[in-house]
Parts: sequence; C-alpha cells; structure tokens
Amino acid sequence: MTTSSAPLTTARPSLAPRSRVSTFSGRSRLIAAAAGVAILATAGVGATRLLGAPAAPALRTQAVQRATITQTIAIAGSVNPSTTTNLTFGTSGEVAAEMASVGQNVNAGDVLAKLKDADQQAALQQAASNLAAAQARYNATANGDDLIPLRASIDQAQQALDRLQTSYNSAKGNLDTYNGWAVSDRTAANQSYLAALTTLSTLQADLFMDIQYNDVRTATATSNTLYQNLQQAQVPSTTLDQALTDLGAAISALKTQMAASDAGKADPQAFAAAQVTFNAALSRVQSAFDGLSAPLATALTNANSIIASLNTASTKGAPSLDQTRADANLLTQQLTTAQQQIITAKSKASALSTPLATIADAVTGTSFNNARNSLANAKQSLQTALNARPSNLQSALSSVQSAQTSYDTAQNALANTVLKAPSAGQITAINAKVGETLTGTAAFMVLTGTSQLVLHGTVGEADVATLKLAQVATITVDAIGTDKRLTGKVTKIDPIATVSQGVPVYGVDVTLDVADPAIRGGMTGSANVIIASARDVLVVPNTAIKSLGGQRGVQVVKDGETIDITDVAFGISNDSVTEVKSGLALGDLVVLPTARTTTTTTNQRGGQGVQVGGPGGAIGR
Repeated sequence: MTTSSAPLTTARPSLAPRSRVSTFSGRSRLIAAAAGVAILATAGVGATRLLGAPAAPALRTQAVQRATITQTIAIAGSVNPSTTTNLTFGTSGEVAAEMASVGQNVNAGDVLAKLKDADQQAALQQAASNLAAAQARYNATANGDDLIPLRASIDQAQQALDRLQTSYNSAKGNLDTYNGWAVSDRTAANQSYLAALTTLSTLQADLFMDIQYNDVRTATATSNTLYQNLQQAQVPSTTLDQALTDLGAAISALKTQMAASDAGKADPQAFAAAQVTFNAALSRVQSAFDGLSAPLATALTNANSIIASLNTASTKGAPSLDQTRADANLLTQQLTTAQQQIITAKSKASALSTPLATIADAVTGTSFNNARNSLANAKQSLQTALNARPSNLQSALSSVQSAQTSYDTAQNALANTVLKAPSAGQITAINAKVGETLTGTAAFMVLTGTSQLVLHGTVGEADVATLKLAQVATITVDAIGTDKRLTGKVTKIDPIATVSQGVPVYGVDVTLDVADPAIRGGMTGSANVIIASARDVLVVPNTAIKSLGGQRGVQVVKDGETIDITDVAFGISNDSVTEVKSGLALGDLVVLPTARTTTTTTNQRGGQGVQVGGPGGAIGR
C-alpha cells in the first residue's frame, strides 16, 4: 500500500519556564542559585552541560497540522489490449491484395485484404440481370393497367352514392332539428304569454289605485279588452299545441319508413301515406300559428294604447303612476316577444318541407337505386378481372423471389472476398501472402483492439478486501515515462485466489480511461488505486503514534510537561501521516521518537560537555 499527503513541517516551540509563587526560604534560595547557574551555562556554551554532568535527552516534537491525505493500494503488472480477434475471409480463394501490414492501426470498416473475385463478379452480374427481368414481369402483372378504368368507374359510382347519402343524412337530421326549433319557440311564446297574463293582472291592480284620473279609467277599460284578447288566444293556442303534437307523430311515422328504407326494406306506398299525413299536420300547424298570432297582435295594440293613456297631459306627471307605466311597458315587451316567437316558430315549421323533399327522393325515387346499381356493376366488373389474376401474380412473384435469392447469394459471395476490420485496432499478425490460397476457415489476420488498454496485476489477501469495482486509479507505464500520469478504473477483481510461490493472490484489472497510442502490449506499469481520501483534515506523523497502556495514543507537550493522550480517534493513514478525527487540536505538539544523537567531547574550563540535537523542536526535561 502506497500513500501520499501534503508536506508537513516541524514546529520548534518556544516554551517559557513555569513560574511558581513562594517566599525565599532556604529551599527557594537553592532553587534560585541553581537557576542562575543554568542561565550562565546556557549563555556561555549553549546546550553544553557544565561540570561534565550527563545531558537529559531532548524531545522532538511536531505540531498537529491540516493536510489532504490519500490512501492507495499499489498494483504492479503489465498493460495489454482488452480484445484480440482472428479475422477470416467468408470464402476460399487466392489472396489478391493486402492493404494492411503488421503493426498498422486500422479503423472499423477499413479494407484489409482482398481475394481474386472475377468469378464472383460474373455470377453477380448474371444474377442481377435475371432479377431485373423477373421483377419487370411481376410489375407488369401486378400493376394491372387494364384494371385502371374499372377502378375509376368504382370511384365515380361511390362518390355519386356518397353525395346522395350525405344529402339524405343531412335531411334526416334537419327534420328533427327544424321540428325541435318550432316546438322550442312555441314553448317560449307560451311562457311569454303566461308572463303577460301575470303582468296584466298586476297592471289592472295598479290602475284601480288611480281610478280618479279619466285617462286611467280609459286605460282600465282598454286593459279589460286586452284581457279578452288574451283569453281569445287560448283557443288557437290549444289548437296549435294539438297540431304540433300531430306533426311530431307524423314525423315519427316518416322516420319509421326511413329506417325501413335504410335497412333495405323500403315501402314506397307506406312512405307516401306518411308523407300525406305529414303535409296535413304541417298545414294545420301553420294555420294555428296564424290563428294565435292575430289576438296577440290585437292585444299588443291595446297594450300600446294603455301606455298612451298613462302618458297624457293629466297623467304624465303623476308620480303614483310610475309603477303603473313600468308594468304597462313590461306587458308590451312580453307581448312583443310572444308575437315574434310565434312568427319564428311558424317559419321553422314551414322549413320542414325542404328536408322532406330530399328524403322522399331517397326513399321512393330512383336516384339511390341507380347509384347503388352503378356501384355494384363496377365492382362486379373489377372482380371478374381480378379472379384471373392470383395464379399469374403468384407465379410472377415466385420467379422474383427465386431470382432475389440467387442475387443475394452472389452478392454475399462477392462481399466475402473482401476482408474488413470489424472494429478499430492494430494488426498484430498476417498468416498468408499475396498469391497464396486460403480456405474459408483459416485465420488470415489477427486484430488487437487499441480502444481499451488494461493493466493486469495481483494483490494479496490484505489488500483485496478494500478493492471495489469502479475505484479510480493513477497509472504509470515505465516505457513512456513515469512522469506521464494516466487515469483508470478497477474493472475486474478475481473472486478466487491463485497461489503464486505459496502465497494466495488475486488478479485485478485496471482499465485506462484513455488509451495512449504510445503504449504497446506487454509494457510494464503500476496502478495506485485510491481506496480512501480526506481533504483538509488534522494529521500527525505516524511515528508519533505509540502504544500507551495497551491503547494507541500520542504524547503531547503542554506547559513544558509531557502528557499521554489515549482518547484520540484516528482515521485513514499513509506511509507518513495519520488522520486525527478527534482528541487533538490544530497546533498541538506531539512527541516524536528521539533521534540518534551526535556526541562530541570538548574541554571547557576543565570539564566535558555533550552536544544534543535533532530535527524538530527540542524541549529539555
């Protein structure tokens, strides 16, 4: 397992001596004297102890820092293409040309070699000629030029019948529509009539309240006449309702005859009788509309007279008549509406004669029969001509199919004389030369894929458990330079170990993301698979971690003293540092193992000294 991390620096802390508060007793004076001696010794000779006393070992420390740490597994092996394909011709023959050579890179579809193809070319030309002739015979039979006029006759007859049918369908719909409109307008007119009666009753009550006016008395008399007009309208109204009912029954009888005609069971005599009944009912409806319209017109005239009486010189300014005038105006509007609705209803009822004429022609006339007979005759003529065609058409089709099969066979035989690259890659072997004869099964060339390169290596039991498919790796290939970094992913991990020199190992494939053309099969290389990483985390040197009372921990220098810390949570690690998840803070000084010391002996004022040093901060104990 190899790792990388951000560079770490060694901190050299400056520690002040710990202070204590006490009086100068005899013991204090001794301490002060000792301190003075130490200061003099430091000023004179640095770290050299006086009087030849043995030096206390110095502490090497390193500050807790932030860094990015990456944990990897190294896999050494060789790089090879992912695919190798044996290429063969689809037929036997003599090699006519080779368009590729060993070591040449080719693309999918590139022509690599050809066999002599004179026989295949001749066979294909003859097969094409036979196919064209068979197709021409089939087309002549299938096109059926003699059938074109017959088909045109059918189209024309069908269009004529469709036009008649469209007119007939429209007329049937209009029969119900026009009748519905007439009944609807009659109903609306009746509602307006009843509303006018109600308004008239209110108006007469209003007039009675102001009977002192002569003009009001005149209006009252007119209102009584108007009431008689409306009563007179009831008789033609009743007659109209009965006439409309009879008209509806006549329409139903006509529809019964139309349904029979649509089903192919037309009865012209029954339809003619229904038509006579319909015409009589329609005539009564029209007369009833006229009979109802006359009293309504008289009533409307009287209503206008009432309005005139309420707007004379003597009544126009009377405020008490305002509501009376409003009721008179409303009555006039209602009578006008009823009169207009009666006129409209009569017009729509009269329009029923138009669709009935079209329907009568369809049921009792000759237009439909003639159109149907023309269509049937045209279809029969076409069918007679078609009956003789199936056997001829099948024979012609069989000839085309046979010729097509022969052509396809000849075309495939010619195509098999050309060898093309099925995919991009590199030609790594050619097994025959121009002029030599090949069989259809002999491998002629070997194509090695270059679109994907795979580094294959092995790892031990300890590392295989942490490897997973799709993990990212950095790859170096010695032959193209270790400074050229490539990337890839883990694409295969052997599920079962193999034993190599008595040690179980697992095969691992790392596929390069981009195939470098400079890499050739068999080149050695290595991949560093990233199994874990952490950015901007606290780290300590691996050498600072030690066993403290059976637990992993570190020693930290605080206030000039060394403290054991075991409640530290460590994370991932590499060859030099380990991640600290908790238990330490940025800048804490951890103790490193004591470095080897260099000892020199010198004579200073008759004594001997020891030089103590090493990398990192040194703290005297």
